Amino acid sequence: MQKGKILAWRNDQNTEHVQLEKPQSTSFKKRRFAIQHRPAGQLKQMRAEGFGPAYIKKQIQHKTPMIFGLYGLASNPSSQVAEGRILRGYTYILDLLVAKEERLRVEKINLKYMYKVDDRFEIEPNIQTDTSVQQLALGPARQKSERHEIDEEMLVRCFKEKRMMTLVTRAGEVFTGHIDWFSDYEIKIRLDVVRKSVVVFQHTLYRAAVT
Repeated sequence: MQKGKILAWRNDQNTEHVQLEKPQSTSFKKRRFAIQHRPAGQLKQMRAEGFGPAYIKKQIQHKTPMIFGLYGLASNPSSQVAEGRILRGYTYILDLLVAKEERLRVEKINLKYMYKVDDRFEIEPNIQTDTSVQQLALGPARQKSERHEIDEEMLVRCFKEKRMMTLVTRAGEVFTGHIDWFSDYEIKIRLDVVRKSVVVFQHTLYRAAVT
């Protein structure tokens, strides 16, 4: 084992143990600089580097209060937003602890976005709505053929050149800002006006464009 590396373990859905490396503590500016100055070919590999799982693992460890944007669940179809924290993260599922200490198992396909409760008063007023998309009343895209195919070159270019992007969900929420990081399944976008970040799940995208 290399010096300085700490190994952690987690149980996945199939109960097999998967070995993960605990990320080293690095400042955001240093981490972004190191990522941003990679050659374009290497930047494409960001999707496989585990930024999303690392983010979720960090929130579990810190017991961070979070806001979750949902499509609505069978037990409460009208619910669009839940406040709580992540107890466990699996490949396709998050176990949450929500209001009144209720444990809730949510398929990731039903999640649209998430952000920290501490940032809610800056973020909530700056989540815009595209009414033309909202009126379509689209649910979660369970079939891959229904999902928006985001242009990887555009994503890399916007990250490297610090260009703003606009992400529109299938429910009509609109997020405009700069990309902090992206993975196979998530995009962390720092809203332009308030400089606070939202993690948007890629399966919920209806449209993505350079602003």
